Amino acid sequence: MINLYAFLLAPVVLLLLWLYPYGKRITYYPHLLLGAVYFLIPLAIDISFNEHVSFNAIILGFAMAFWVAGFDILYALQDYQFDREQGLKSIPVKFGIEGALWIARLFHFITFLALLVLLFRVDFLGFVYLLGLFGIGLFLYYEHSLIKPYDLSKINKAFFTVNGYVSVVFLVVVLLDRLI
Repeated sequence: MINLYAFLLAPVVLLLLWLYPYGKRITYYPHLLLGAVYFLIPLAIDISFNEHVSFNAIILGFAMAFWVAGFDILYALQDYQFDREQGLKSIPVKFGIEGALWIARLFHFITFLALLVLLFRVDFLGFVYLLGLFGIGLFLYYEHSLIKPYDLSKINKAFFTVNGYVSVVFLVVVLLDRLI
């Protein structure tokens, strides 16, 4: 047990993790359930180390939530036909492929904005972070350029490869800015 707050809030995370696989049966927005789990990660870390939640953790949580929900929407495009045939729910089923692509773009734009806000909130973030954020923006743009409503053949490249680069770039620029 790390501390009392972490212990008391752990069931919330477990509930969301348990609900996510059933999400397509109960809501058109299961991607937001997964996003909610990722929203809680920086908050849980803050609670475990500091026994409170900082505004910066909340901003980072929003960035993570919308990043994960956005790429989960892209990944769900592969299941579009199956989900429709089986009566399952998702953002692509509710809004169609083109609508889902626009929502994923919006979510990733929110991610970018939240990460930009951190630049002005965290003391040690500076020029390296700003350059990295520009790189992350380019990767997110590239991710969305790979997927077309009429051609979903590059979803795996967008989902696995590009998102891998986004996470590594974020880690490296934050560490470099912290060390410099």
